[in-house]
Amino acid sequence: MEREQLKHLLTKLRDELEQTESLDAGLQNLAADLDNQLNRLAHEEDHQPQHDLGDQVDSAAANFAANHPRAEAILRELADILGKMGI
Repeated sequence: MEREQLKHLLTKLRDELEQTESLDAGLQNLAADLDNQLNRLAHEEDHQPQHDLGDQVDSAAANFAANHPRAEAILRELADILGKMGI
């Protein structure tokens, strides 16, 4: 169940970021790294994520908060799911 939610939220986040015009290089790199990690977690049953992935998502949400509140909200949902998964 959580993996399906994770996949859904990743799609939502990708769509939101594609519509964002003012994403600086640092946030682009951060988003790409998280996308890669979360995508592997969502699609690879035996993938072991980095131990601090939940913290990384929380930190990313804080970085997106000021200028990209919709992306921040999605990242907060992702962090919640990761917490429920024990990550």
